[in-house]
Amino acid sequence: MGKSNKLFVLCATATVVLTGCGSLTADSDSKSEDVGYHISRDVEKNEATWALATDPYHGNESIELTTHAEELITSDCMKKRGLDLPVRMDLSAPRSESQPSNNGTTVFSIDLAQKYGYHYAPNPQDKLEQAITEAGGDLYKSKDENFHKNWNECVDIARKKVSPGTKPGAEKSLDELDDESNTIGSQLNRLHVDYASTPSLVQSGKQWRECMAPLGIAGLPEYPWDPGNRPPDQILSLLPGFESQVGKPSAEEIRIATRDAKCRDSSKWTHNLYEAEWDLHKKFVDQHKSDLEPILVSYEKQGNRALAVIKQMQGGAQ
Repeated sequence: MGKSNKLFVLCATATVVLTGCGSLTADSDSKSEDVGYHISRDVEKNEATWALATDPYHGNESIELTTHAEELITSDCMKKRGLDLPVRMDLSAPRSESQPSNNGTTVFSIDLAQKYGYHYAPNPQDKLEQAITEAGGDLYKSKDENFHKNWNECVDIARKKVSPGTKPGAEKSLDELDDESNTIGSQLNRLHVDYASTPSLVQSGKQWRECMAPLGIAGLPEYPWDPGNRPPDQILSLLPGFESQVGKPSAEEIRIATRDAKCRDSSKWTHNLYEAEWDLHKKFVDQHKSDLEPILVSYEKQGNRALAVIKQMQGGAQ
């Protein structure tokens, strides 16, 4: 399964969501407060959450903390200017059933299909999820220029406080991107299992299609799709009301998705894919542990800065 961002976007402009973007610099953490934030290097194998050995090196938890710290400051800044911008995320709430861990993977099971079809389960951490859905994806579209001007200014203030040494994301030339294509981080992001060269997945894919045959869907893909992505056109053609993976499923969607989930289970597609991905990612970590360690150290410093700000804001100290 691949990584998806669902509703908690981690790097975007202020007009979409409050975020922490930029790249850590070597000296940006020199004055950060150590509040004991630590990233475990050990990952316990768990198919239900799609845990992979490389999960710590994506830094999703520290990024979530950074996003939340900036969100708290931004909301407070707007309040002081007489404008209302509620804090969106509650990291103390349970995670979405569709994304049970912070590794960004969307899971798909018979139980989830029976309840939500191909839609994401509600995200209890996102306090504005329903309001944003009802607003068509943009809760602040109707706000005036003054609101957005102040919002952007408050986001800049928040970023400078939470990540004082970050550099805003900048466009890079193709040559620069090519030069970075072999970095350890780039290699990490490009890890993927080749279905066609993995015998267990070739067999599972065949069994999955055979199991799906009674639905009479022509032109099904050779392999099941990633549940973090929209269903393919062959499925969507049977679901005319399907617009996005956020919302409520139809009875027909639940029927098709449940059959799909049962076929993935009986063909052992989900299990075999997890085993293949686990082996690939575990091997990568074992081979590159010393190269990956500086990435973790940077994320730990980032997380410490963010957690210190969160404690400060929640304690009432500005």
